[in-house]
Amino acid sequence: MSTFGIVGLGTIGLKLVEYLAEKGFEVIGYNYRDVDTKNKKFYEAIERKIKYEKLPLSSFETVMNRVRLSENLADLADSTIIIDATKEDYDVKKKALEAIRAIVQEKDSIVATTTSSLSLERLARDSGLPDLVGMHFFNPPTRMKLIELALPSSFSQGKRAKLYKILASFDDKAIVEVPQVQGYIVNRILFAYLNFALEFMRTNNLAPSVVDSAMKLGTNSPMGPLELTDYIGNDVSLQILNEFYRATGDERYKPDQLLADIVSSGQLGRKTKQGFYQY
Repeated sequence: MSTFGIVGLGTIGLKLVEYLAEKGFEVIGYNYRDVDTKNKKFYEAIERKIKYEKLPLSSFETVMNRVRLSENLADLADSTIIIDATKEDYDVKKKALEAIRAIVQEKDSIVATTTSSLSLERLARDSGLPDLVGMHFFNPPTRMKLIELALPSSFSQGKRAKLYKILASFDDKAIVEVPQVQGYIVNRILFAYLNFALEFMRTNNLAPSVVDSAMKLGTNSPMGPLELTDYIGNDVSLQILNEFYRATGDERYKPDQLLADIVSSGQLGRKTKQGFYQY
């Protein structure tokens, strides 16, 4: 049985633990602190799913028995795949990946990272993990249907076959293999669009609801660009745009002043109950 290790139990990490356990995998999740709090959040998430999706109690017990959360990174050493799910910050991810490298030396583990905006090649080089895999799960991974998969040129055919055999269990997701371009496909295109929407709204003195209504109805999208920026987090959106602009020099990624201003005011979107909309 393949096992997963998840490093970092924030928004994506904890949902990944939930998703993988529901898919039948043994999962060990690591967080450097607050594991009791993370355990409680995980328990409550599974409990809600059992209640609202009317699943049998045995499902709750089965999923819970597949999961162990720990504050000791070494507990993940024998995992088949270890996924860095720490926050989207270069220094944080580099430190996490270096720590993972230390526990998997001379082992056959596949190491992956959830980064969706940082340079995978730079992370691989600076962490000493030349076979680092980009595995971009979309939020929340329990519901979203896509994984962007970026494999390094050094990745052996044996490792590729092993990885794809495991990913075949993700029968509810499309696996799209993407180039090691910073931001891959979705975010590289998406954030140019979001940034232009901000500029267009500002220069034409439009309300967020006007832009969002037009884009939702005109493109049959579930969210307009300002709603989506609030959902992602305006601070996260600003960070990603800055990262793309720094890496490429492309003016399409130079963050619009409106986004910088709203972040400076502390209006970060849904997580602060205030962004381009009130929640």
